[in-house]
Amino acid sequence: MMFSECSDNTYGSNCYNPCTCVKEHTHSHNQSCDIINGACMCTGNWTGKTCDLSEQITLDIDD
Repeated sequence: MMFSECSDNTYGSNCYNPCTCVKEHTHSHNQSCDIINGACMCTGNWTGKTCDLSEQITLDIDD
């Protein structure tokens, strides 16, 4: 199976599959997922299958 350079947020053979990532939370808004398996490439404090979960730590401060 041949894989070409996909763009426009697609992946897989012939780039027919759309990426399901939250583009704003990925390294590239033009290609938010891996071109072979569609895995999202999350940035910063974002995680999850589609980069939709925040890893931001919240602190409870008692007065």
